[in-house]
Amino acid sequence: MQRMYPGAETRIVYGVTHRFFEQPVPATTNGGVVRSGPGQDHSKVASMYMGDPVALIAVTDIETDGFSWFQIHYRDGLKGYALGGLLCPKTSSIDRLQLRC
Repeated sequence: MQRMYPGAETRIVYGVTHRFFEQPVPATTNGGVVRSGPGQDHSKVASMYMGDPVALIAVTDIETDGFSWFQIHYRDGLKGYALGGLLCPKTSSIDRLQLRC
């Protein structure tokens, strides 16, 4: 499995550092919640179900239980945030992200 790292582009969004991938990284989910921002204190915007496809856009510097929060595209290109422990890359390995679903 190829190891992926965020590209050089870094932006501050919601007061949080986001490191963007050069291209969206395909992943699936173990289910869980999509939030409006990176962290459990942000509102729920959708539910994810086991096996749902998502695209990883950026990794944030916010962590919960050793996993980073990722900005994702999900259902019809909507954007939100999900905890890396709920996400599994399809073709690559990414730090602070679940290794397998």
